[in-house]
Amino acid sequence: MATTSSPYIPLINGSGSVLVHGEIVRVSGVNTVSRAQADSGSHLTGLAGVNGSGSIGVGGSANIFTTGAQADVLLETGLTPVAGQTVYVSATVAGRGTTVSPGTAVAIGTIENVTQYATLKLVQVALAIGAGGSVDTQPKNGANLTDGDQTLQPVTDQASRYKQVTALTANRTKTLGVAGVFLGMTVYIQREDSAAFTLTIVNGGGGVVVGMPFVFAASPTEKQLAAFQSNGTDWAFIGFYYVV
Repeated sequence: MATTSSPYIPLINGSGSVLVHGEIVRVSGVNTVSRAQADSGSHLTGLAGVNGSGSIGVGGSANIFTTGAQADVLLETGLTPVAGQTVYVSATVAGRGTTVSPGTAVAIGTIENVTQYATLKLVQVALAIGAGGSVDTQPKNGANLTDGDQTLQPVTDQASRYKQVTALTANRTKTLGVAGVFLGMTVYIQREDSAAFTLTIVNGGGGVVVGMPFVFAASPTEKQLAAFQSNGTDWAFIGFYYVV
């Protein structure tokens, strides 16, 4: 089994040892990742995704797959994984996942295929980094969005999620600003109103990016959430979800 789809970000292995295919990583420095572990908050800060490359030596470049991708995840031994289970960051083995919720439960996605667990301890997971985690790992909300065009500055606001609760009275545009943004930063826009107008999310970096601008259609019948990730210059659309 191999990692099957993007999005991914090329980052440098700064873990101090060979990074293995399927290990879970966090941003630990500029363009650098190390293994994540749910044994402390500092080992979860900057949770980024999963190494989708092969074995990567120290200083080598690894393709880190993130929310929206289907990727192999290396699990702890001794588990009995099945499709549909949630995978969490392991508290006992750095870089590995587990299907047993640890004390600090930070989810990275849902299992889709388990055929190689018996031999390689790999399962294929639909990644949703941080979804369903403990309260202190949930995205921090910014101020609710207004019924108007806006430019959002996540770093200035220290926010990772913005909600459109106020009903729109016309088609509106929200621009994701780039002041202070960094590689791997992720922001969520959640639409909760059902007005008969579109909500368009624009990349404030000015570059041409696949999937941008992203448009929430008019008259949604369910709450919807879209995820966007920065490469340090521009914002890209990386995932869409129906939410409760």
